Amino acid sequence: MAFNMERLMVPPLESEGQDVSKCAAILRSLSDTFEALSDLRRIVSSGDCSLSVTLLGRCVGVLMQYTEQSIWSTSAHVELTHELIGLLGRSRWTEVSEVFSIADEESELYGVSELAFRVLVERVRAHCWKLNPAACAACSRILLATSGRKLGHMLGYFLPLALLHLEDWEPQSKQAGMRMLTHVLRDVTSSELAWSGRGDVMYHTLSRLLHSNHPTTLREVYPCLALLLSKSGRDACVEELVCDWTRLDEVMTVTVQNMRCEDVLAMREVFVSAVLALVRMMRLAVLKHLTALIPVLCEYLHSHQYSSEKSTILTIECLQELSSIAPDRLSLEFEPIVKALLKVLLQSNNEELQKSSKQLLRRLSSSSEEISRSLSEAAASSARDLPQRSKLLLRDCVEQTG
Repeated sequence: MAFNMERLMVPPLESEGQDVSKCAAILRSLSDTFEALSDLRRIVSSGDCSLSVTLLGRCVGVLMQYTEQSIWSTSAHVELTHELIGLLGRSRWTEVSEVFSIADEESELYGVSELAFRVLVERVRAHCWKLNPAACAACSRILLATSGRKLGHMLGYFLPLALLHLEDWEPQSKQAGMRMLTHVLRDVTSSELAWSGRGDVMYHTLSRLLHSNHPTTLREVYPCLALLLSKSGRDACVEELVCDWTRLDEVMTVTVQNMRCEDVLAMREVFVSAVLALVRMMRLAVLKHLTALIPVLCEYLHSHQYSSEKSTILTIECLQELSSIAPDRLSLEFEPIVKALLKVLLQSNNEELQKSSKQLLRRLSSSSEEISRSLSEAAASSARDLPQRSKLLLRDCVEQTG
């Protein structure tokens, strides 16, 4: 096929950090690339050309720059590109997603994904990826459209791109990297992660992001880490491993340390949500962290009026989860927990908060005889430092647990 693919390559930025919308080279290229797309459609639709699989992969890779509207791709580009991809498929596919979902390894088209990515890979190397936003966007689309065993086979191509985004200083780059890595982790196997230490590389990159001060970034880091550790880590629920120190313990330690001095509401909510997820993953292994974790959770309840209602409810859910895992261990922390819950009950008018607090008090009293006895004594107490409403609330909880 007599067509120069370089005509369709979007020009690079002049310098890192340049506003794409103000790049003269990219803006000037809009008419040129549209003309090149029109020429390619004319050649393909004529039926006179015969495309090898290699050339087909190159065409698809270059066209992936124009499958979505952007600064370098108008709606006319997008419409023409989708038509072109359909013509190139010649009844073998009609949509862009179908190009990368061919799962039959015996098919000659199985390698189109890899060939498409390789056309652009030189433009997304560490030294130049930020100068080529169009190539990065295209490679990201190829990655997110690939799934199954094919994704595992292409992990050597995909992983560097995701890590480059994760290690960048811009939050939007980190979030794009997180989406790519999460997609990868959903399909790869444990053995593929263990191969050449790929899982270790992912973990060390993600664990550094636990110290981020951007709530949006952290909100995506924790699920991604949980997904990685569920595949590459050992099962923390196995009895003989409860006392071992695992990567889940490392994540919990960092999270609790970060919670202690945090006063930004959005960050508090992210941390409490993360702790709840970690507790559910670790089960009995979380006992190693109760000495540090319980005071922080109680402090969050004491300052609930300065937190969001969602954050307070998540904190109570976390304590409920702990009470179901280790009720006897929680009895040692009975006094600060009850005081914190009473403060929520006395000061909050939110029905859901009051309901959650009472449920936890009842669960505590029903799960341990010692706690139940302490609650009964507190409810009957006439000490001056216990407000009348607090005694009534405690008595109500005790009576409803029998």
